[in-house]
Amino acid sequence: MLCEQCHQQEATVHLMQIVGGVVEKVVKGNLCVECFKAFNPIEAPPLTEVSHGLCQYCGAQPCSGGTDFLALTTGVRKMKFMCIACSLEHARYIRRELGRISPDLSQEEELTALRLLSVATDKHMKLWASVGGFTSRPRTIRDDHSTFH
Repeated sequence: MLCEQCHQQEATVHLMQIVGGVVEKVVKGNLCVECFKAFNPIEAPPLTEVSHGLCQYCGAQPCSGGTDFLALTTGVRKMKFMCIACSLEHARYIRRELGRISPDLSQEEELTALRLLSVATDKHMKLWASVGGFTSRPRTIRDDHSTFH
């Protein structure tokens, strides 16, 4: 499919919007990367950072991807793509660590805790994937806070 803006290059960016729970195609929503960058310069840099659309931790085919909402809460815009196993471990780790953050923190302390959690989560996931946490073979490793199988 050709880009709906320039009609010259392959459309690799497909824009959709959700209105009232219904997914709608955006007019001129099938764009090449260059037209997308011109159309939406704020969103373009994270999109172009995606490394060949593979899971950023283990390199497998991703099942989910998009804005890294944990990083976004700290003011950092980046994309995150993960396979199902890494996505599940990522969610499990964040849920556990969020439960350890005191509800009595000030807003500034909360943002600092979220920044630290974002960094710790990335470190945890890289370690988890490096020892084969995404395979069916049981392995045990020790990270900063826990042991997992």
